[in-house]
Amino acid sequence: MNVSLRVLASSVVILSLSACASTQRTVSTYSPAYPETRLVQDVDYIQNYERAAQRRAFVHVHWVNPPTRRVTAEN
Repeated sequence: MNVSLRVLASSVVILSLSACASTQRTVSTYSPAYPETRLVQDVDYIQNYERAAQRRAFVHVHWVNPPTRRVTAEN
């Protein structure tokens, strides 16, 4: 029984080490299919919403999560 447990434990360790050694490093060779983007506040939407709120007598709008839009990153 002891021998079979040792063989099982050693085979699990050997197999797990060989699996780690065979993985490729894709981070350095990654080339995105889409251009890089970043999130910016959607100022046009915010201004339109706040203007409509003022017309309806809601004086102040407090944005907890302001609306954002995705734009391409410029270097």
